[in-house]
Amino acid sequence: MISVLPFRSGAPSIAVLPWTTVAYILSLIESVECRNRASEVCRAFRLHERQSRKTLALRGLQRHLGLVPRCFTGDGQTQPQLETVLETFKCLKDLDVRNLACDNLTLTMNRFEVLPVQTLNLETIPIWKDLDLEVVAKKCVNLESLCLTVHLRQFTGKGLLTLASSCRNLRKLRLFLYIGSERDFGAESARRGLQSLVKMVTENPDIQLHISLGHIPSSISGLRMDRLLGMGANIRSLVLYFLDTEIGGTLSCKNLTEVTFGSCESLGDEDLLNFVKGCPLLTILRILDCKRVTDRGLAEVAQSAKLSSLSLCFLKISLSSMLNAIKPLSHSLTSLRLMISNTVDSLSGLSGWPRLNRLDLTFTSTVPPEVLSEPWLESCPDLQHVGIVMQNWCPASFTFLTSSLTLPSLSVTFTTKVPREIVLSLLEDIAVLPHLTSLTLYICNEEWLTEDAGAVMSKCPKLKSLNIVWTSNQLAIEDFEFGLRPFLLKLLGMKCLQNLQVPSSRRDENDLRIFYRGLHAHTMYSLLKSIHDLKTRGELASY
Repeated sequence: MISVLPFRSGAPSIAVLPWTTVAYILSLIESVECRNRASEVCRAFRLHERQSRKTLALRGLQRHLGLVPRCFTGDGQTQPQLETVLETFKCLKDLDVRNLACDNLTLTMNRFEVLPVQTLNLETIPIWKDLDLEVVAKKCVNLESLCLTVHLRQFTGKGLLTLASSCRNLRKLRLFLYIGSERDFGAESARRGLQSLVKMVTENPDIQLHISLGHIPSSISGLRMDRLLGMGANIRSLVLYFLDTEIGGTLSCKNLTEVTFGSCESLGDEDLLNFVKGCPLLTILRILDCKRVTDRGLAEVAQSAKLSSLSLCFLKISLSSMLNAIKPLSHSLTSLRLMISNTVDSLSGLSGWPRLNRLDLTFTSTVPPEVLSEPWLESCPDLQHVGIVMQNWCPASFTFLTSSLTLPSLSVTFTTKVPREIVLSLLEDIAVLPHLTSLTLYICNEEWLTEDAGAVMSKCPKLKSLNIVWTSNQLAIEDFEFGLRPFLLKLLGMKCLQNLQVPSSRRDENDLRIFYRGLHAHTMYSLLKSIHDLKTRGELASY
């Protein structure tokens, strides 16, 4: 599969993988028939760095491989039109084009007779009218999986029925449905489109439906969720956000495994419990900013469901009450995410979760040192990842991390500037984790990237992936007044390091060029190995 994806770092800005990177990799594959296997090369070469580093890495690869790519032309930031991609790679079966430009989807698709695409992701290319969806259905008759964003302003739902009748192999449909407000389009337009969706899945029970549905104002009457979701047997995952309409009745979503409620003002404890009881296979639940949900409702849900993943954010519940309420899930939960907006008096409630392997915590207020030093990580022996977000504060010490010596993955996020000595203290504490293989730091100041910091990082014996991401949109990469050379040189001896993401400015290009030549050629080695493996299996003509 060829993917052109953004790097969703959690920062306000999004760095997009440039078209030239994909074009360069694909230029190594001479056989058109093999281009649908290009993901094995692209996956090894996907770079999530800022634009200056991406371009630099490509120049370095040209120098080391001795190749002049046929497709490598134009500016590194140029994004291709959807039409260009479809014309170039006519044999593709799996295509993810979330970040390609498309001014007129109907006009673009009409330029082609038939496309062999089986998996297609058009998430960021909005469907405004039925004709857009109808032309996709007629040109991609072999579709098995489709992802769409549909704006219901002029959408009647006829396109959905055409899709079901034309694409008989369609088994997975992911829909991002945007309704907006009654003033935008009128209630009748919303009803008509949603009723067509219900009709489509009722007549085609084999289609697995993944729905993200938002902005249903209470002024649009007659859209009770239990009636709307009468197609529950088809739904596998559901996202409801900014929902003002009533969620009443008892649902029957017998195959639903994942649900997210975001900013649903009408969602109360009783509605939540009824929803969970109607979904016997539910394993993933996210509740975000639903003010009417209380600890009593969470306790009833914990008794009624066997969840493996739970996210609770922006709820008006204290941490201790929240953890006590969900304690019955301690033997089934493997992933837990909590955003704590109240004062934290104790973290002892996080102890005693034997199956937990992923824990993400967001603290919006300062946590006292004596609370952080509690042994809350020791009793979770299976933890594979810990993510900690500290909004507008930072602790004086991170020694609490050393209580989990088997931790392989760690992510720490700061939303405010952190003193250099605090960052060095964090790195010293991290360096003693013997099994740490992945480290991500989200941070908004750069002066700590020094030789001392590099020396501390080089002590991590098994670190394979290091990502340093800025969390401030007020810093321009080209304006950074620092040099990475001392920091990078200290990392050259890390034999295990395979993936590195560091911020760079234009004046740091020479530093990065030295780094790419010296770091055991990890990136280039991965690329060459992927090409060699393809050739060994007879799937690559030459390189």
